Amino acid sequence: MLAVTAARGALSVLAEPPDWRVLDDYQGTLTEGEFRARVPLFSNDGALYQWLTVGARGVEVFADRGKTRKLWELRFANDNAANNAAANVAQAILPVFPQYTGKIACATLGSLKQSKPLKPLAGLKICLDPGHIGGAWAEMEERHFRIRNGPWVDEATLNLITCEWLERGLREAGAEVCWTKRTTLPVTARRPAEFTPQAIKMLWRSDAKKAARARPAELLKLVRWYEELIFYRVAEIQARAAVVEHLRPDLTLCLHYNALGWGRRGPRLYQNVNRIVIFTHGSYLARELEFDDLKFSLFKKLLENSRGAERRVADAIARQAARMWNYPPEQYGASALTATCRPAGKTPYVWSRNLLANRLYPGPVVFVEGPFMDDALTYRRLIAGDYDGWREIAGRQYRSIFREYAEVVARGVIEACGGE
Repeated sequence: MLAVTAARGALSVLAEPPDWRVLDDYQGTLTEGEFRARVPLFSNDGALYQWLTVGARGVEVFADRGKTRKLWELRFANDNAANNAAANVAQAILPVFPQYTGKIACATLGSLKQSKPLKPLAGLKICLDPGHIGGAWAEMEERHFRIRNGPWVDEATLNLITCEWLERGLREAGAEVCWTKRTTLPVTARRPAEFTPQAIKMLWRSDAKKAARARPAELLKLVRWYEELIFYRVAEIQARAAVVEHLRPDLTLCLHYNALGWGRRGPRLYQNVNRIVIFTHGSYLARELEFDDLKFSLFKKLLENSRGAERRVADAIARQAARMWNYPPEQYGASALTATCRPAGKTPYVWSRNLLANRLYPGPVVFVEGPFMDDALTYRRLIAGDYDGWREIAGRQYRSIFREYAEVVARGVIEACGGE
């Protein structure tokens, strides 16, 4: 992650210095014990404490480990009574989605079944975030492939089709549905060529030896690759975060299809590689907490307290996925991802991970990874397209995989928020 020097400390790429004062409405809304209980959800190894001074009255946040540059201070509630009183005040004045802990996290299946039997999601506003840009940008995003001479697969298009069916299911259950984007155009108005300075810095930070050895043409190619990376992985997600902030949903669902990586020979098909994995927010790395904007995001999420809602929805979607597909859970084992995520739900399918989307999008965010695009059967089902009824594929009858995936997610949200 790129560091940029700011008045207070380092910032991640394209980040603006955070305004910590926006968190002041949370003053006095949780006790020291409640604060310490939440920290491990976001900082697995407790590295966050290197930038904190915690006392009986509150916690001070610093830009540096030496604790010479103070960023902000959170005052604790004195006791449960004070905590409840402060929380009630905060519910009335908070600009940052106080409703989350009430509409989803505190929902009870029994009461919702009785009060909303036909429209179990009535009163909820759900935002759909179909992953990636697609279209003319798909090859740049490295989410565009085909096997041998078969049809091209563009993940962004798959996500859009799935979200269209998901919208129908959620609306039928009474939810108000909005989107971060509905086309294969970027949400951001910025373009890769704007990010040349950041790309050069990122290249030298990531691989200075390779950059130093590169010939001019190769160096330009490397810089261009980083420009594009910043465009679709950072600027685009930042723009979508602004959309979510404006829409103020009760829940955001990020939908993707999964895939194994491929090497220099290009993509290939694998047999029976499908796994179920769903991400909630958390698991900041120690090196990520060097950045002031990431410390701010961590505190915003910690105080927002949407983690319970995320886990509730993620677990329910995971259970529905397991019933529908009977895929095993993802197990990262000794892979590089092990350090970046950890099991986070009541089911073995849910992991916490600090992704840019679930960090920047306000409120509960559930990041769903669907079937693997390069699984042999999944690939055949994807290139069959969307269709009514059933169709024979590889000797068996299957429904449209897009409608099936949408049904899994819709049923999970209904189970979590409204009962079935």
